[in-house]
Amino acid sequence: MIPFIVYALVASSLNNVNEIMVYPPEIHVAADRPALFLIRARGNDGRETAWADGSLQLSIIDQKIAKLEGRKIYPVSAGQTKLVVQSGSNRLEVPVFVDKIEQANGVSFRSDVIPILTKSGCNSGGCHGAASGQDGFALSLFGYDPHGDYMTITRHMIARRINRSLPAESLLMKKALGAVPHTGGQKIEPGSLAHKTLEQWIREGARDDTDPPAKLTRLELYPREITANPKGKQRLVVIAHRADGSKRDVTHWAEFRSTNEDTMSVNADGIAHAHSAGETFLTTRFDTLTNGRSAIVRDEKASIPWVPRRQNNTVDQMVDRKLKRRGISPSPLCDDQTFIRRLSIDLRGKLPSEDEVAEFLCMQVRDKREKLIDSYLSSDQFVDLITMRWSELLKVRSGGKLSRQGVHRYSNWLRGEVEQNTPLDRLAHQLISASGETANNPAGYFFQTEKEITKQAENIAQIFLGMRLQCASCHNHPFDRWTMDDYYGFAAFLAQIGKKPGEDPREIILFHQGTGSVTHPVSGSVVAPKFLGDVQPDLGKKDPRILLADWIASESNEYFAPHMANTLWSWFFHRGIVDDPDDVRVSNPPANAPLLQYLSEQLVKESFDSRALIREICASRTYQAEVTTDQQACELFAGQSLRPLSAPVLHDVIVQLTESPTRFEATIEGTTAVQLTDGAVSNNFLTTFGRSGRNTVCTCETKDDPTLSQALHLVNGDTVHQKIINGKLIETWLNADIDSDVVVQKLFMRCLARQPSEEEILAITTQFSERPPQQVLEDLFWSLINSPEFLFNH
Repeated sequence: MIPFIVYALVASSLNNVNEIMVYPPEIHVAADRPALFLIRARGNDGRETAWADGSLQLSIIDQKIAKLEGRKIYPVSAGQTKLVVQSGSNRLEVPVFVDKIEQANGVSFRSDVIPILTKSGCNSGGCHGAASGQDGFALSLFGYDPHGDYMTITRHMIARRINRSLPAESLLMKKALGAVPHTGGQKIEPGSLAHKTLEQWIREGARDDTDPPAKLTRLELYPREITANPKGKQRLVVIAHRADGSKRDVTHWAEFRSTNEDTMSVNADGIAHAHSAGETFLTTRFDTLTNGRSAIVRDEKASIPWVPRRQNNTVDQMVDRKLKRRGISPSPLCDDQTFIRRLSIDLRGKLPSEDEVAEFLCMQVRDKREKLIDSYLSSDQFVDLITMRWSELLKVRSGGKLSRQGVHRYSNWLRGEVEQNTPLDRLAHQLISASGETANNPAGYFFQTEKEITKQAENIAQIFLGMRLQCASCHNHPFDRWTMDDYYGFAAFLAQIGKKPGEDPREIILFHQGTGSVTHPVSGSVVAPKFLGDVQPDLGKKDPRILLADWIASESNEYFAPHMANTLWSWFFHRGIVDDPDDVRVSNPPANAPLLQYLSEQLVKESFDSRALIREICASRTYQAEVTTDQQACELFAGQSLRPLSAPVLHDVIVQLTESPTRFEATIEGTTAVQLTDGAVSNNFLTTFGRSGRNTVCTCETKDDPTLSQALHLVNGDTVHQKIINGKLIETWLNADIDSDVVVQKLFMRCLARQPSEEEILAITTQFSERPPQQVLEDLFWSLINSPEFLFNH
């Protein structure tokens, strides 16, 4: 077999080293190839760096098991020994396991050849993995059908693609090497490991695997912590773990990518090159699995010191750890005026009144912010706002699938659950396991918003796990671990849902019909229900949907709690720790993984009490910090970002300020935009400003990017100007003999929760000398509503 290279990282110098690190922590040596390892050092500052080459002494304890040649550990006989790594007083013994010699079976088509085709891009969507193939040669996308690929390579166009007698004459080899015309050009280098492996596979008879290799269960990417300086290099190592307990180095067969090439790029051989200060995420893919690692490039010459701020709770500790590693200082606390306005918008969907602001500013108790948080969390407006957010995710709207009567029942049930503070796990369980007539159990409307089983399974995965599985419906997911087997195994949980009309033909009755299955589109076989990334449960005669609800809402589910925590977090920072919040995948990593882990653990600890977690988030300095406009600082939550008000909230605060309500179609008088139960009921303002249409469960349904139409609507439309006129607020105040200067102060407090500055007062006073007071004040009112300070939460 072709030997693998052993990698050892070398540094120019090391100071204050207190620990040797060897990766992988257990070295497994195949019977037919040497093993590789990385040697690292952890300093007194907690950072990992490469170990200086000249200071190391390496040895194998039992030379009858394995031998060390340079940076390679070769197998001698099956057994266990240890690698000793020593430098001065630093010593580490690493377990070494050598497989039995008879386990060497030559080149594996599925473990060796297909990864070469994948890494070379041969089975990608732009090449032979396309639906119709390329130039008469079609492979399955990313190798999801290994048996079909084997038949295509070895049986199609016999004696042309594969020449077992003369491997070098095989068309497969010549095309890949660029020796003959090839649309895709040269894919592998002559003399490379890929070249030698393909040639050896053909020479051995171009065999398929007699026994397919054990299922790949996970990938390990080493080193575990990557911090570099500009122009530095970092070797990556990838170890594949299989269900039979075997481990294998697959660095040469793995694909590598970087999410930020300007900060750190990584080549096909797994060598990362640092370029400029910043952070990126390095991902590796092998077979169906993907793994990744955050990588930070720090400019050690940067002269800006890290400035600590007071930490209110553990959230701040988690945020600050990441900020300190990145060299970004947290923003200070915002003032009280900013805080009460921000919190009122986020928790109530409305602005604080003038009296509320004045009362809050006069309070002298230390915990007044915590008291305000508790007050808003117990308000009816909080219930309305959270109900709206869940209604957007659950597609609560009338149309072809739901009647308006059903929508109101569904929404009222949902509002009741929010008002009672139903734990999130119980809410999810009720929706997924709902049965009976929808008129009596409105949670069942969840299954009336989508008729196709696979689409409903996609919705469940996206709403409750944050996963977009759509790609895996026709091929293995290109950027995540999910395969077609995973997709249809997950959908199979819903195959036995029975639906029949209720007494009212607009209602349905949900029940377990005991029969029904999902068929795999490639193999044509019936797929058994299987949890994502988990085991296949023993169904017996149980309703598979109940088992699915139990699994999703379980404390042990590694996806549910983090996604729920991330969703709640995104409501208060305009972005998730994983962003978009419903696009959780290895190639879309969290900005702060320890923070997300802590929040999910807290959610479980609090029995999925969403208000408890929201209270902790809002009490943090991180939430209460001043706004920062630095993009990297925003992404790491060093300060708050400028957040546009959502369409319903913006509409309602304009109504609140002008005291000129909007009458919506088919609603009772006084209904606010936030309280609209039916996503199909809207108006021109809400549509223009991107209110969710609730047509899909995607968070992208809500749009908040500014547009020219929005600007024109505010400046020239009827919503602002006409409501100021219709509300007659300025006229009422002046008729009550309230002084114009006092009205100015009231308008500023009403719109911005602050007093006007001296400069602003001077400009307004000048206008009073030139125009009638009512006209000046109405124009001021209009200007404040159109100002960025009003349109954004900050």
